[in-house]
Amino acid sequence: MICADDFGMAEDINRATAELSRAGKIDAVSCMVNAPFFLADEFAILSPDVKTGLHFTLAETFTEFLRLTVRACARQIKQSTVYAELSRQFDRFREITGQNPDFIDGHLHIQQLPVVRDAVIDFILTNKLSSMLFVRNAAIPLRQCTFKSLLISLPGYALKRKLRKEGIPTNNSFGGIYSYSKFMHYPQYLETFLSTVSDDGIIMVHPGLNEPWRRVEYDTLRVRQC
Repeated sequence: MICADDFGMAEDINRATAELSRAGKIDAVSCMVNAPFFLADEFAILSPDVKTGLHFTLAETFTEFLRLTVRACARQIKQSTVYAELSRQFDRFREITGQNPDFIDGHLHIQQLPVVRDAVIDFILTNKLSSMLFVRNAAIPLRQCTFKSLLISLPGYALKRKLRKEGIPTNNSFGGIYSYSKFMHYPQYLETFLSTVSDDGIIMVHPGLNEPWRRVEYDTLRVRQC
């Protein structure tokens, strides 16, 4: 499954994602419901054939993410607070789209953090959603990890174990992590992801038209033979 993240963040991201969905180049779209361009008429331009999910957001910038990570690891955030925000964003998704999300993941992989992952699991079990959606994890075999992907992958393993223990569906493999400063090499990175991620895995992508690194991802996906 190739999943385009950040739908709703910007108009150019929506345009690129919609074009790829209608061309059959992606299989899923992850939506930021708090973002300014997550609107009903924007959502309607997506192909009805793609899966759509909630890109749960608690931090929008990397600085905010670092602060959240420190607080989560120190157990300085309340699970009830995270649960309430997840519930609010879940309801917002349904309000805009008229349907439940097919899956839940997180902006900057926040669904994998301590406390946050427990709130996500509690929300799914409490609302009896485990038969209706899956949760994305970013666990990657250690032999394939760079330093960046290792930092993302380790909490992914913790989430994956917890999801499996509770019987909540999740992906078996993952790809899409690379240094965005090396975006000109993205065609080669994508080929590596496609060759190493299993058929029941997920590759995250970030298409867009304006930012150079997103544009290279979009162009690479657009010309890729399915």
